[in-house]
Amino acid sequence: MNNETARPLTAEDLKHISVYSDPQFTPDGKAYVFVSTRASDDNDYVSQLLFQSLNEQKPRQWTFDEAKNSHPRFSPDGKRIVFQSTRSGVPQLWLIHTDGGEAKQLTTFKHGAVNPEWTKNGKYIIFSAPLEQGDDVTNQHEASKEQRQKEQDEKNKQPLTINRLKYKSDVNGFHDDKRTQIVLYDVGNNTFEQLTSADQNHNFEDVSPDGKYLLFSANLNEDSDYELTNDLHLLNLSTKNITPLTDGKGQYGNARFSPSGAKIACFGHEFAYQGATFNDLYVFDAASGERFCLSDQWDFQLGDAMVGDTKMGQSENGPVWSDDEKYLFFIGTDFGATGLYQTDLNGELTVLYKEDNHVFGFSYRGGDFILGISTPTNPCNFYQLANGGQVNQLTNANQEFLDDVALSEPETLTIKAEDGWGRFRGGCSVHTGLRKIKNTRSF
Repeated sequence: MNNETARPLTAEDLKHISVYSDPQFTPDGKAYVFVSTRASDDNDYVSQLLFQSLNEQKPRQWTFDEAKNSHPRFSPDGKRIVFQSTRSGVPQLWLIHTDGGEAKQLTTFKHGAVNPEWTKNGKYIIFSAPLEQGDDVTNQHEASKEQRQKEQDEKNKQPLTINRLKYKSDVNGFHDDKRTQIVLYDVGNNTFEQLTSADQNHNFEDVSPDGKYLLFSANLNEDSDYELTNDLHLLNLSTKNITPLTDGKGQYGNARFSPSGAKIACFGHEFAYQGATFNDLYVFDAASGERFCLSDQWDFQLGDAMVGDTKMGQSENGPVWSDDEKYLFFIGTDFGATGLYQTDLNGELTVLYKEDNHVFGFSYRGGDFILGISTPTNPCNFYQLANGGQVNQLTNANQEFLDDVALSEPETLTIKAEDGWGRFRGGCSVHTGLRKIKNTRSF
């Protein structure tokens, strides 16, 4: 439809937009799975898993129930996918075979289970679960909808007692006594083992390729309620000994073992400019803990700092190791746009893809990438970035909607001030910043 016959956008249109996220290559690199989210009729969201071979024109839908299905992860042999779903009432882990069949529920934790990841040998799945002190992971039972409602009604009758400085957040509302703990599931024996137990929230980062060490982030200090720091820790899965990798002065995350397990890469900073500090890219020696910074000379934010009114779901931001451990790949945000970057271990930076749009996630396999890209006039699509730089569009999301409505392309302005600092604003979402520039430019 041309611009003359296209109609204006309405609020009702937002209910019919599909938003893609979290692309995940199959282990053989010939296909990928992803999440598609849309608004439901009851003022909530519904997410489904879709699958697409790289030689197919359209993706195939794998889940159909009116629930939030998300975080799909292939087993190392590619024969199974573990994912989280709210189809039973709260997020639980489910397992489905890639050649078809019904999904099997793996967890029945009272408060749910999320963010599953496979170990490299495919024998275990590591996930996170909200637990109270004294909870037994070997004896968890999911409450019914009626039981959950009754418990919530009783809780609402009681006064709210605040005894911590960090007592609420936008995502979770008022906090309670539950803490995020890391749990290991033995797939063959159908057993659970709780790996962390401190009275703090633990964020799973990665597991070593040999399966001997777990990498997690947390603030385990007694004064954590008064601090914004977040440290990296190594957990020996045999002895359960915990070794800190960082020293309590910064905030670290997105940590990944290299394919050999000899190195660890992560984002982080030490609050040089308080909350306005850019992330740096660090590489640690996994054995000694010695680290070096790759990003000393870079002047942009590492990770996805873009925001949007329709963006839903999490996706990979990096850093991700190349198969030969020579490079790291990650998303970076610069001048109101995001792109895919590569660096070697000397900090030599290469832009693999960057246009005037939003790269909101990627998946890497064998030299190729799946890129999730949105623009101010297109909510999302996936593209293959082949080894050599060729970009091929894989999906055609929301095409009927886009053909029917008239959308305006925003203009980005960059202004050079007298002191040499540039102020810029732009986009469908507002991106503002302050930085030193030599010349003015606009997108």
